[in-house]
Amino acid sequence: SEPRSSIWRHRDFLQLWGATAVGPLGTQITFLALPFIAVTLLDASPLDTSILAMLEWMPMMALGLAAGAIVNRTRRQPLLIGCGVARALAVAAIPVAYLTGWLLWLLYAIVLLTGLFSTFFDLAYQARLPTLVARDDLIAANSGLGLAQSGTRIIDPGLTDVLIAVFTAPVAILFDALSYLASALLLLGARQPEPPPVAAPRAGSVTRAPRREIREGIV
Repeated sequence: SEPRSSIWRHRDFLQLWGATAVGPLGTQITFLALPFIAVTLLDASPLDTSILAMLEWMPMMALGLAAGAIVNRTRRQPLLIGCGVARALAVAAIPVAYLTGWLLWLLYAIVLLTGLFSTFFDLAYQARLPTLVARDDLIAANSGLGLAQSGTRIIDPGLTDVLIAVFTAPVAILFDALSYLASALLLLGARQPEPPPVAAPRAGSVTRAPRREIREGIV
């Protein structure tokens, strides 16, 4: 048999790898810059900054299982691209609001929305990966994606400090919006077709099947 080529020569995997590396890189910029904005520009209290941090994770904790059932019934490629564009638009509202005047509740809404779309993105890219690479390449592919995420956690703190110092925090967040757009563009380049999503339940059982999947996820 012919030797298998490296996963790093797999074009579609590299597109997905780049999208999952660039997106979290920008996310961490916003995650670190938002408390700075809240405290220095909006005189937010410790309670306000705690709420900001909580809202970022609330969609995953509250809707993670339901989102997984939805992802199973949706084509992952358009969902990933849509989440990238939606997050870019939401995050871009922060520097716009900075120039026109804003309220703390706007930050709450933006953090909640980006957390919601990030929940769907994180679930969808994990479901998309097995449709891009062969089964024998899954371990190497998952290791590569984990490497990208670890790298962003190492790079981000120093990068964020530099961006805030040079451009100010609201403008630095624009780099997050650009990273989400770059992520969506990279995903457009993945050409491997994906199988059709799970068929919707027949009439009369629309709610039972998703509930069964959610129960199985809890158990």
